[in-house]
Amino acid sequence: MGQAFPTILWPRPSESSGLAQMEPNRLHQLVATVGIERWNQKAGKLGALLGRHPDVISRWVRTGADRRLKDVEFSQAVEELDRLLTETPDTRDHDC
Repeated sequence: MGQAFPTILWPRPSESSGLAQMEPNRLHQLVATVGIERWNQKAGKLGALLGRHPDVISRWVRTGADRRLKDVEFSQAVEELDRLLTETPDTRDHDC
């Protein structure tokens, strides 16, 4: 992808965090899954923000949702990112 996630979607986790060590494909799935499932964002808006087609975002969410159900580590990462976003001032007031 080549571009960093915007701060609104990616508050900087600590280096010891599993989020900081996550491979890019899993990170894409994580951000899309949390953005749509937890933050009620639209694939089109996330796609525009991340420079991806909405169909790509939707695929990331489908894969991420399936992974969340089957992969305990990914499920924990979903919870951690949601927690980080909740603790970041003003993030709930923004619409992508």
